[in-house]
Amino acid sequence: MNKKIIIQLVTIFIFCSTAFATRNTIIQSSLTNNVVCDPSMEFNIYGPNAVSVRWQTAFDTTQTPGVIFEYTSFITVTQSDSVMYYRRLSSDYSDTSNWLKIRYVSKPVVTNLTNYSMCNGANTQLTLTANKPSTFTFMPITTINGTTGASAGTGSQINQVLNNSSNNSSGGIVYRITPTAIDGGCVGNVKDITYSVLPKPQVTNISSHSVCSGSVLSIPLTASVPSTFSWIKQSMGAGITGGNDSSGTTMLLKLFNASNTTNGNAVYAVEATSTAGTCKSNPVNFTITVRALPTISSFEGDTICSGLVNEQVYFQNSIYSNMNWTTIQSRGVQGAQSGTGFVMRQSLINNSTSSYGYVNYLIKLTTVTGSCISDSLPLRLYVAPTPKIVGPTSKLICNGSNTNLIPTTDYPGFFIWTLGAKTGNISGATTMLQSKTGIFQTLTNSGTTAGSQEYLVKHVLADAQCGSEPKSIIISVSTISNTLNLNDTLFNTCSGIPLSDSIQSTPQAIFYWSPIQNNQITGAKADSGLVLNQTLYLQNKNSATQEFVLWPFLGNEGCSANSLNIKVNVNELPRASFTYILKSDTFYFTPTDTSLTSYQWSFGDSSFSTQKMPIHLFAKSGKYLVNLKTYNSFGCISDSTIEIMYSRLGTKELEVDKRTILYPNPASDIVNLKYKNQSTNPVTVNIYNLVGALVKSETLNNNNHQLNVSDISNGVYIIEIRGNDGSESQKLIIQK
Repeated sequence: MNKKIIIQLVTIFIFCSTAFATRNTIIQSSLTNNVVCDPSMEFNIYGPNAVSVRWQTAFDTTQTPGVIFEYTSFITVTQSDSVMYYRRLSSDYSDTSNWLKIRYVSKPVVTNLTNYSMCNGANTQLTLTANKPSTFTFMPITTINGTTGASAGTGSQINQVLNNSSNNSSGGIVYRITPTAIDGGCVGNVKDITYSVLPKPQVTNISSHSVCSGSVLSIPLTASVPSTFSWIKQSMGAGITGGNDSSGTTMLLKLFNASNTTNGNAVYAVEATSTAGTCKSNPVNFTITVRALPTISSFEGDTICSGLVNEQVYFQNSIYSNMNWTTIQSRGVQGAQSGTGFVMRQSLINNSTSSYGYVNYLIKLTTVTGSCISDSLPLRLYVAPTPKIVGPTSKLICNGSNTNLIPTTDYPGFFIWTLGAKTGNISGATTMLQSKTGIFQTLTNSGTTAGSQEYLVKHVLADAQCGSEPKSIIISVSTISNTLNLNDTLFNTCSGIPLSDSIQSTPQAIFYWSPIQNNQITGAKADSGLVLNQTLYLQNKNSATQEFVLWPFLGNEGCSANSLNIKVNVNELPRASFTYILKSDTFYFTPTDTSLTSYQWSFGDSSFSTQKMPIHLFAKSGKYLVNLKTYNSFGCISDSTIEIMYSRLGTKELEVDKRTILYPNPASDIVNLKYKNQSTNPVTVNIYNLVGALVKSETLNNNNHQLNVSDISNGVYIIEIRGNDGSESQKLIIQK
């Protein structure tokens, strides 16, 4: 084998060895992820060491592949979205197992707006977007008006609270946004976004306010920037009403305070909304004091005493106030005047000793604090009469007795007193400066002769505490002891029957007495003497007790001893009424009350009975007065009388004194009457029932007459025939 052939074989071997080695070597590029992000981007292709590679584009497979060398060759992509394939040098162009794929991916573009706005202190809450799925980085590059809160970061949202320290003008942050495509990692162009931070309004003129109840409160509202306002009630104090929630630039409220003594509070929350950006302020609470309107202490019934100079007639306002009063009417009072001041003082005169006068005023009050003015308030001021003690100025009591002194006056009231002069050895008297109904003090005389104690008594009206001039009343105290015993303290009487029992005592005294009111008894009265003259009547009771207070007077000098009490039992009267029936000329009597202890009958024919229900026969026809007297267990007596017309009965013709014939009897319709009249004058026939009432009357002109009794009901009647020569009676029975 010649040398040339040997050289060729070696060359082929080396080439095959090299080709085999490079077939298993991957071609590399300077691109990240083998992606081209910019059409004008230059990049390197690296082949195996000392071996050249070829390339071809997917769009132009006919292009003559270029030859690049490792580390030195650059390729520029000029087609948009082109895809290129590169491979090592190989004789087999159809073998793509070691091809390198280079992709072109367009850069992402941020699609957010370039300007946003928010209120001071709010969160940006900005979601970043691009024309293709991307990740983002952001960083603040510009600060406007000292806005704070911005910082750099990554992610698809910017959630940052931005604060405008000025809060009077707009601030802001300029963010620079850099997108990176998720597919290929191409970094897009940056975009600057401006976030304007609008000022958040602040209410600037809210402070505490006060207003009089019922007055309109007008508060113009202002804020740090032009705004509108709304207000909402937060709380209302006790008795505070009115003032609804509303909105506007001027806060108009009308609040009422139900109290006349205590101020109340209403709390409102005011919120401002900026006209630019509708940013809302934080709610600001403020308190409104609703002042109470003053009033007078009483509208009716204030009373003063007559003639007291500079009498303070209005003692207290509900709130310390200045008053303005006008007199509008007066009756029976002199001295009333209009005026002003903090206290109304009037010197009013009532010349009457027994009746009240009055003055009517209209009063306006203006509080010293807050100058709240009341409506015109009516005040009626009564002026009391000047009382007087008009009764006796002296009294004699027994030793150890109670004064029992109620002074006599011309107007109801109470009394106060001090002690005056004293004679003898009298003890037990004390001063009393509190209103009492009278002087009730037990005085003792330890001497051997009568002594006395002077009381200086002042009459005080119960409803005005107005007093009379002091009146001297002297209580003389006898040496006679007040010891007294009543022989009887309980008496009995019957309702409506006069009581005339004597009041006996040891020693014997003369008495004055007064009844204690009892709604069950009427007729009790005050009197004096030794005989208890009373006629008492029960009211819807079987029995009741009337009590009397006795004031004894002892000895020749008539000293007043201590009072005593007696009782009178008042018992009901028994019922004495009765009824009777007649059977075959026999009368059966029955009392209405069969529970009594005693019955006494008188039949009017000189016969009597004590039976409860007697039976009686009258010997002959005639008119009889039957009386019943009854007794109950209390010894009360009552009686009743009935007049009875009696005539014997018959069923045939009867002849009475041979002048009157009456038949049939009993009769139903017609009664035949024959009367032997001995004169020519007519006779009168009267028919009575058993209680004496006239039932029928006719005049007869002849001796024979028929009476029509068909209009008379069944029963027993008395028929009377009366003429000039006398009268006769017979019993007639009507039975149909």
